[in-house]
Amino acid sequence: MKKFVLISTVFFLFSCASTYKVGSEGENYKIPKELSVFLSSFEQSVTSHNSVNILLHMDKAYKKEQHDDMLEGRTEQFLNEFFSGSNVNGSGFVSVKFNSIKSIHFVSIQKNETGYTVYYTVETKDAIVDCSWEISVKITETETVYGLVGAVG
Repeated sequence: MKKFVLISTVFFLFSCASTYKVGSEGENYKIPKELSVFLSSFEQSVTSHNSVNILLHMDKAYKKEQHDDMLEGRTEQFLNEFFSGSNVNGSGFVSVKFNSIKSIHFVSIQKNETGYTVYYTVETKDAIVDCSWEISVKITETETVYGLVGAVG
């Protein structure tokens, strides 16, 4: 009986550490609970057009290089470029205005060597755009820190 309780406890603790995120096709993606919370917070920041919170979701090195240095702190331009991508109607690359985003939908996520690649569909009144970003993962003694990384250049 003691073994059963021990095994049940270990299984319960493991199940609390991960969760499922459901993609737009209904597929379940098992990811760490903290990553699910991070992505949900990012999605909420996008739909509420909270640029300050979105910048907090960026990988610090990426934000410094692209937003602070290259674009000299021009947040609107940075976010417009971050959310641009391929139009789902096949008409090519679309430059999205961040403040025109009506919705954002999680599509899928893949684990890679350094973190994850996440795929979203972003909708404006003029276009529906497929976007993908890298998610950096930095593990410290006290927490796991996630950060979004977009196109460079």
